[in-house]
Amino acid sequence: MENLANIELEMSFDSGLLNFFGSKSTIKIYNRKLDSNKNNIKSKINIKAYALGIRIKQLNYNVIEKLNENGLLTFQKFTEEDNSYFTMTYK
Repeated sequence: MENLANIELEMSFDSGLLNFFGSKSTIKIYNRKLDSNKNNIKSKINIKAYALGIRIKQLNYNVIEKLNENGLLTFQKFTEEDNSYFTMTYK
């Protein structure tokens, strides 16, 4: 497995009620590994949501992503610690 770089994002809102409450989210994608046949990526995601500077929610997922032969994302599975999950399929 080939290690990939970590990704960190921050999202905030510039208008509306969410801006009024100082809402923002931070997303960290880490421990990213590309398998040897280059069509699956396994990683971990940590999402933190803040309002008025106070963390109001934190989510952690193990993620499996599948790529097609052109390297485009076709499928994602997000699994929580209790093994509940959701999937996303792209066409």
